[in-house]
Amino acid sequence: MYWVERENGFIVSGTTSGANREELIYWPGSQISGIDVGNYDFSNVEEDKFSLLEGVIFPNPADDYITLNLNGVNADKIEVYDATGKLFSINIISTDQPHIFIGNLYPGIYLIKIFSNDKDVITLRFTKN
Repeated sequence: MYWVERENGFIVSGTTSGANREELIYWPGSQISGIDVGNYDFSNVEEDKFSLLEGVIFPNPADDYITLNLNGVNADKIEVYDATGKLFSINIISTDQPHIFIGNLYPGIYLIKIFSNDKDVITLRFTKN
């Protein structure tokens, strides 16, 4: 069985039963006499599962220490970067509310990358007074 779609009187696509094919059969006024895209299969649509890794830094802005509330996420490493991307410290942690010393940092904006045991990463921002 063969069916076609028409737009303004032009045949623009068709298919045969048992095979999914797209073909441009005829386009008046052009040099195209036929294009066959070939067989293709439809794929199932699946929902991606994303981790809802969230965190909060407090106090923010801070002077000497910051505390991270990771909402029960098991993180194993935290990296602190300045606004230019320079790595200042790597902290290995074992709690979902780690305290991080920042007294040795210059005043400014910093980023914290938190790496979970599930290989997820979250980036948070804080300000050092």
